[in-house]
Amino acid sequence: MGKFQRMTVRMPDGVIMQPEWDFRIDEEDYDKVQKILGRLADYEDTELTPGICANYKKFEDEAISKGVTFGRIVELMNADADGRLAVPPCKVGDTVFVVGGHIVECYIMEAYFDDKQGIEYMVSFDCEYIEQGDGICEGCPFNSWQQSYCGEWGCDGEWGQGCIKGSDFGKTVFHTREEAEKAQKERKGQ
Repeated sequence: MGKFQRMTVRMPDGVIMQPEWDFRIDEEDYDKVQKILGRLADYEDTELTPGICANYKKFEDEAISKGVTFGRIVELMNADADGRLAVPPCKVGDTVFVVGGHIVECYIMEAYFDDKQGIEYMVSFDCEYIEQGDGICEGCPFNSWQQSYCGEWGCDGEWGQGCIKGSDFGKTVFHTREEAEKAQKERKGQ
């Protein structure tokens, strides 16, 4: 970006002028011209180009339309700079798709921070494969068959609950079935 070039100059006596202009102003129009030049000088004092001003205006309109104050924006920027801000990839109530040997459609029930300050989600899903016999759970992202204290075998998938990590979004967890199918094809092609 080039150096900002002013069209006005503020003189020590407060008069605003443009030295390169070569025209005369009638005495009755002098105050009007000074007022116009004063507004232009105020704008030029910011050293912002028209494009930057337009972007700030768009930003301001967006913040106002969402009821966000500039104080809140500064608070969020400071939290981000301090490492205290996390933007989750989804919210409670969303549907996501988890890729394993097959794709499992999940409903986000809870969101929480894990011990390492990563985001984890408790999900629920319908296990379509539990009744189809042994081996079908191979590759299921929720395949966790374990023996209980009383000797019975069970799988978290059997109860339709599991956990996913926020860091798995874009890898094995996706917002749409189409994204999950594409990822599954890419994984099988490797």
